[in-house]
Amino acid sequence: MKEQSRPGTTSKAGRWITGLVAALLLLGAVNKVVAPVTALGHMPFASARPLQLATVLAMEVCAALGLLLFPSRRAIWLSAVLLTAFSAYLLHLIHAGAASCGCFDSLGIERSPRIALATNLAAIGGLFYALRRTQPRTWTGSEAVLCLGLTVISVTFACATTRVPKHLALEQLLGSQAAGRDILLKISPACDACLQTTRQVLSEYPARRVIAITYVNAGRANRDYVERFHIPLIVFGVQEFFALDGTLEVPRCYRLQGTQLIACQTRTSREPRKTPSAPD
Repeated sequence: MKEQSRPGTTSKAGRWITGLVAALLLLGAVNKVVAPVTALGHMPFASARPLQLATVLAMEVCAALGLLLFPSRRAIWLSAVLLTAFSAYLLHLIHAGAASCGCFDSLGIERSPRIALATNLAAIGGLFYALRRTQPRTWTGSEAVLCLGLTVISVTFACATTRVPKHLALEQLLGSQAAGRDILLKISPACDACLQTTRQVLSEYPARRVIAITYVNAGRANRDYVERFHIPLIVFGVQEFFALDGTLEVPRCYRLQGTQLIACQTRTSREPRKTPSAPD
């Protein structure tokens, strides 16, 4: 009796391709596990960022293990969709002039967004080559249990590890630059709303020193921001940036009172600005 061949791609080149793509996805997942708060800063939507991180992490691990252990067309399609989404994000980084894609930075592997994009496109092309040589098959019980288990683990991990203190002493972050009359801006240099907010703050508080902080190492966009507004721009690690007020939202504007952050909004009307009273 002839032994039944293992389901998956019937091409040796296809098996090599799916194996390399699986390694790429596993590296990305490990990078997120090593530095989950940094990964949280790359999530695209403002709400439920831990859930977004858990979803991406579960999909990466499920796709990678699917390519290695349960080769199927669905694993190839899931990997292709993930790489396409990552490539769209890389286009944003390239437009912002970022020096690194951040994909494997926590592992000490830095790549430019252009190199990362070229790698992703090559991997997507390879996956479609493997897809043409892969036989369709039904779900197995082991495959379903693995996906469910990884999803539960990812949600638990993301929600537990991204809880950071909402308040840190500003002296630890800004050192001697923190002063009672300073205005602190949380911005992203490539964000149009952040640029507009900076202009408004500088026009409304001309007598105060303004300090901008960001967690985005946006390269050219950072330099353009400093040259345009001539104010200090400090790049924090994303965990410090997040812990400053418990949010990654930008733009945010604060008055510094000692070590306290007092949220303030820029005015859109032409109401007269009250002159602050002189200190005693």
